[in-house]
Amino acid sequence: MAKIAKLGEVNCVAEYICLIKNLYDGKLNFPMIESHRYLFFRGQCDATWTLKPSLFREGNDCERDILLDIKQFSPILNLKYDFIIDLPQVLIDLQHAGVPTRVLDWTVEPLTALFFAAKGFDCKCNYGKVWVLNPWEYNKFLRYKTAHVQSHDINILARAMLAYGWKIDEIKKILKEQFNYDTRVIKEFTRPMAFVGVFTNDRKNAQHGCFTIFGEKKEAFEEFCKNGELAYFVVNNQKEILSDLNKLYINDFSLFPDFYGVKEQIRKYKSLFKF
Repeated sequence: MAKIAKLGEVNCVAEYICLIKNLYDGKLNFPMIESHRYLFFRGQCDATWTLKPSLFREGNDCERDILLDIKQFSPILNLKYDFIIDLPQVLIDLQHAGVPTRVLDWTVEPLTALFFAAKGFDCKCNYGKVWVLNPWEYNKFLRYKTAHVQSHDINILARAMLAYGWKIDEIKKILKEQFNYDTRVIKEFTRPMAFVGVFTNDRKNAQHGCFTIFGEKKEAFEEFCKNGELAYFVVNNQKEILSDLNKLYINDFSLFPDFYGVKEQIRKYKSLFKF
């Protein structure tokens, strides 16, 4: 694995905002892009954790069973998916519901990532991380020799179809025969790829979610980053940072606008309107 650069240490919200400004202004040692596109951020409250999706972290091998169970009960759950063509969205929605998937959550909103790096500050490690990814630089491996309008979507869908336990030859056959897709654009199928999904639920919208979806290999995402497109900030003083973010109304309820967020906010502050 290439060495992942540390961009700085965060001790308070104001310091973090300054570091993010310096990051976007090109003042930190990180590859930026000329088109001024947003970077991806991910906060983890334990700095020792690797970048693995929940399915691989838990080491379970029940991905196919989970998906087939959800498909079986979809009428009761009022789900209207096509369980092949809509499969990337199925996995995203399951991920946001807390079901283990091969999808890893990121965000384009740096303060949201800081919240997750501070949330759960009582975990074993006494500091967190905010990971920074340049997805446009990372996804260069997908480039096909000729422009193809569906290349990105085909690569996402092909990786999502691994959830059924199919191999790459089976996936290519289905995509070619059922949808007439040009499967020649599927590149480096072992690697994850970064993408922005459709905003279909309140949590994803509130958290400004984006994703990496894993391919055939289950190694941590860091293992695939060789060209400096991934870096991190160390986050100290997590309890104080979490309190200060709440004063900015970046909290459980603003990021989980449902009864889970209500429960967590009331548990911590005894109200939705107290800091």
